Amino acid sequence: MPIFGVIGGFILDVQLKDPHFEDLQSWVGLDDAWRDFTRSAQALQLRPGPQSLADFLRAHQPALIKADAIRLARARRWIAHTERFPSLAFDLLTGVKP
Repeated sequence: MPIFGVIGGFILDVQLKDPHFEDLQSWVGLDDAWRDFTRSAQALQLRPGPQSLADFLRAHQPALIKADAIRLARARRWIAHTERFPSLAFDLLTGVKP
């Protein structure tokens, strides 16, 4: 993604090569990711509410952080990766060790 700027009258064209910048769209709020996961994995019979999420995190938070499936963002708000979180959550809930 090019970024244009003017320094000293010269126009700069800088290309961002940071892979994390392109990955920004892959992160959503953890509560939204949990709700989507519980709806898509109905065989597990999970509730989409905050208490169910809190129980899940109590048991699996260290593994989720280690796998970079969740991160603590600004203002103590958890975010989840849209690809890594559902697959890891399913594995953890079905007894597969990461």
